[in-house]
Amino acid sequence: MQRNMAVTSILFSIQSYLQKKLSEHYKGRIYNTKMPFGTQLKTTTDMNLVGAFHGVFIPFLDSNNQTYLSTITESYQLPGAKQLQGQFRAYLKNFLRQGNPNGDDLIKWEAWSAQNSKSLILDADDQHAQVSMTQEEDTNQAIIQRMEADTSIPKLTKENIIHEVLNGRWFSSDLDAYYHNPSLWPNGQN
Repeated sequence: MQRNMAVTSILFSIQSYLQKKLSEHYKGRIYNTKMPFGTQLKTTTDMNLVGAFHGVFIPFLDSNNQTYLSTITESYQLPGAKQLQGQFRAYLKNFLRQGNPNGDDLIKWEAWSAQNSKSLILDADDQHAQVSMTQEEDTNQAIIQRMEADTSIPKLTKENIIHEVLNGRWFSSDLDAYYHNPSLWPNGQN
């Protein structure tokens, strides 16, 4: 049986990773998603500092998760978050049961390909889930330019994050090249 893959994009454009590492070698369908939940909320403040953080989806899977829900308590209780949780779980249930995330009453999640580089965007405002298919247009170079222009944190903190936290990751080859981060991997491959 041919396997399919669901991929969640973090920090850097998944586009280059999918093109370089998967599309030529992986024969199953690939479903790409992004979840910027927390960036459009107006009535809660518990996500103001972190926004759409890595792992933002975990409380949607596990309503008893104490890692995130112990500090972010209000936002996941909003009606929009509850709707998003239901839709997210429906996509995952369908994917796990039949290898295809699509189902009744869900926006069609198109399989990713080099010719159709769309991502399913899973988001919510305070009252409603907001799910859509969007063409992936961001590039690693554009993200690096935004990082260069960002002055929201002290320069030393930003340098530490770039050189000590984001370096050597599966997604960071362009960032590492731009900032001359040494490779953390054997043979210089990440």
